[in-house]
Amino acid sequence: MWGQKPYDKDISPVENLAVSLAALGEGWHNYHHVFPWDYKTGWAYDLKSVSKGMIARRAKKCGDGSHPQIWGYGDTDIEKEDMEELETMAEENELLEHSE
Repeated sequence: MWGQKPYDKDISPVENLAVSLAALGEGWHNYHHVFPWDYKTGWAYDLKSVSKGMIARRAKKCGDGSHPQIWGYGDTDIEKEDMEELETMAEENELLEHSE
């Protein structure tokens, strides 16, 4: 389709502003496929999100250059810093669930 691939240039889904405006955000598929656990990409149930730093690192490494500055969970070459951040987010989420 038509659009940019700011987060991963090697996958089919693209970012398309026109589609996103017409379909209430459904045009941001490159982001959604790179960060599927981010609650902003679908129906929220556990409110996990992606930090700006992680987004910038992934865009720099894998993007097509259309993002100003990302990593996917489970990538075999995920950087240690990103994996630690994901593990911290998971631990925080688990603590929140147990306190409710």
